[in-house]
Amino acid sequence: MATFGDLIIMTAILLLLPVFKVKCHEMIKLEILAIGAAFVIELYATRTQRWFYTNTNILIPWVQISIFPLLQMMIIVPISFKFSDYSVRKN
Repeated sequence: MATFGDLIIMTAILLLLPVFKVKCHEMIKLEILAIGAAFVIELYATRTQRWFYTNTNILIPWVQISIFPLLQMMIIVPISFKFSDYSVRKN
């Protein structure tokens, strides 16, 4: 189920690219958008008690959300969009 949620997040980021005037090759803007989306979702999910973290998670002190979902989006989203961009250009 979590993977499906990640796909929804990436689709939402894809749909937001034109709104924020971000092109797939602009990695810094893409990473900021991805981290922002992950931050908002994690904050919402923890505040509404949709999920909890174990004691082994590294939490950001002032907001009490895990750093791992932010790192995940920071790494996976740009790689996915770069691969997608590469695939489209190759064909």
